[in-house]
Amino acid sequence: MPQLFTFFSIILKLKIIALMVLTLCGKAFAAYPSTPNLSVPSNDSDGGYTVSWQPITSATRYELMGELSGTIYAGTGLSLSRNKPNGTYYYKIRACNANGCSAFSIKKGITVNIPPVPSTPSMPKASIANGNNITVSWIATANTQHYYRQVSINNGAWQNRNKYTFNTVLLSNQQVRSYRYRVQACNINDTCSSYSSASKSISVLPEPSVPSKPNASIANGHDITVSWNATANTSHYYRQVSVNGGAWQNRNRYNTTSILLLDQEARSYRYRVQACNSDEICSDYSPASDTVTAAPKKPEATVINGNEIRVSWVANANHYYRQVSINNGEWQNKTRYATTSILLLDQQERSYRYRVQACNPNDICSDYSKASDQVTIVGPKPIATVTNGNEIRVSWESSPDGEYYTREVNINGAGWQNATDFTTKTAVFMHQQARTYEYRVRVCYSLNDCSPYSLASEPVTAAPPKPLATISNGNDITVSWIADAHHYYRQVSINEGAWQNRNRYETNSVVLVDQQARSYRYRVQACSLDEVCSDYSLASEPVKSEQLAIIYQLDCTDDVDCLEKNNYYMLYDNKYYQLNLNAEKANVIEMTAEEWASLGKLVKSVFKAAICGADTICEKYHANNFLTVDDSIVYQADDNNFYFTYHEKILHYSVLNGQRSLVVSTQTWDKLSEQFTLIESGLKLLNNEVVTGEQEYLQLISVDTREVFSFEHIDSNYEHVNRKIIFVTDE
Repeated sequence: MPQLFTFFSIILKLKIIALMVLTLCGKAFAAYPSTPNLSVPSNDSDGGYTVSWQPITSATRYELMGELSGTIYAGTGLSLSRNKPNGTYYYKIRACNANGCSAFSIKKGITVNIPPVPSTPSMPKASIANGNNITVSWIATANTQHYYRQVSINNGAWQNRNKYTFNTVLLSNQQVRSYRYRVQACNINDTCSSYSSASKSISVLPEPSVPSKPNASIANGHDITVSWNATANTSHYYRQVSVNGGAWQNRNRYNTTSILLLDQEARSYRYRVQACNSDEICSDYSPASDTVTAAPKKPEATVINGNEIRVSWVANANHYYRQVSINNGEWQNKTRYATTSILLLDQQERSYRYRVQACNPNDICSDYSKASDQVTIVGPKPIATVTNGNEIRVSWESSPDGEYYTREVNINGAGWQNATDFTTKTAVFMHQQARTYEYRVRVCYSLNDCSPYSLASEPVTAAPPKPLATISNGNDITVSWIADAHHYYRQVSINEGAWQNRNRYETNSVVLVDQQARSYRYRVQACSLDEVCSDYSLASEPVKSEQLAIIYQLDCTDDVDCLEKNNYYMLYDNKYYQLNLNAEKANVIEMTAEEWASLGKLVKSVFKAAICGADTICEKYHANNFLTVDDSIVYQADDNNFYFTYHEKILHYSVLNGQRSLVVSTQTWDKLSEQFTLIESGLKLLNNEVVTGEQEYLQLISVDTREVFSFEHIDSNYEHVNRKIIFVTDE
């Protein structure tokens, strides 16, 4: 218990001591001022700012420290103005009196960030739209918060400094004056650059006056010229058109006061214009021009159904007038139509041309169009037929209004000729030559009023008269006929048999060579270029061919040994024979067709043959067996051997032991000259006989003797059993 009392006594004593200390301290603190409340902006953009603090009642002065400079102010004021460059600055304040100073306030700082002055803008650009709206623009500059724009009007002083936050400005409805502009750039502190250079001068121009009524005129039917008077203050014009009284349309720009509109459609047109300056300020439209109407294009006329004519044209007008020229006469029959196509029925056989004009509802019409191409109503083509080979009947349809008809003929396509008048609708032409004929007719309504000619009739060809057939050289037949056609077809009847072998010829004479021993008749027909042919002519009188012989020898081109052989072969009357010419009398051996075929290649021999009776009267040589050759000189080597050149070959003619032979020599001419002394001989190549009157053949003969070989029984059908064959040595 005593210990508890002691504890509480100690506690009470401590409380009394603490109270005494607190009383003494309060008296001491009450002698100093309290700390002021400092106010500093957190940032600044121009370097000028104020540091301020609240007043303290017991304070007699204040001390401000900062800017890393110690005390920068000591006095009774409550603020301090500063002007500092870019940077961060800190401040603190305390209040003081006679007893001393308070503690410093909490330190506060400010950041100074002064923006740079913008650079001078480039020269602004000024442009005009809609005549009096001016747009001024320039390139934006860095560090710029706004711009100032000034204007010089009519080159006067700069004025009207207006502020803009963008680098483009639209100035609407500007007066008729000239303008120049300049700008300067400013930062947030309104610190500005110098002014830019002035823009180019731009002018708001006065509105042009209204043009007078245009003049519209037409040339060539559909080319329209529109012209008007020029107006002041005008750089260009706009033209509009009203088509067929419709709405105004097609606003087209022109820099001249006259325009040419080519190839306009057949419609009605009115025009108006307005004048505009270079700023696109335009006047009202002028009064409308007078109406002009373009002519239609050339109409198209076509014939249908033989005598109906359709006339059509391209146009878009209210109505049209059509005129016609008949047979190239005067224009007539002006007829009105509401459409652009008409059908004219039952037209007479004449030539027609048409023209049209286009008109508006007030019957104001264009010029007439150009004339259509001419169309012709022609009568049906005549009908031409051939009877009796060379009689031609021509007929045509009659016309109820016609007085007479004129007929023309085209012979072998040489052109129309022989105009002849008829009052009937049929004509017969007798004994016409073998030619091709076409006919056409026209109807005449009076002496000088005739239709065009009809289409040509189908061509017909008259048959030739009976051809003439003649024999020459025993089995050459010449067939000829009188005609004047483009070409002919010839047929033959052999031994009175059926007609056959239709062959074409361009001439009216043909030579048929090497004909077999038979009886022949011929007929021909005449034809045009287009293969229109006549009937066949009557048959020629019959002619009969004789049989001739042809001699062949082996082709020795590739066989030198065979050049020395003297075996020859003969074809006579379709039979085959082998001949040996080295004998005094020819050995004649009949061969079979198989033996003949096995011989190899045969060529016609330089020897030719004629068949002779016992009295040595020979049939004529066949002309086709001989060739005309140049004269050749025969040279003699000795008494028995003769040589001459023939068709680039050297022929050897030998007379030895009474035997005669002619072969191709195996020696060259140079070798012969080395072996023999060659002199001209008594043997010659001489003209012997005229075959056809034009062609000659040649034969090799001795002075007065032909080489004659005989054989027997070559043809048992001949009257003379013993016959001879003569060999001649020309080719």
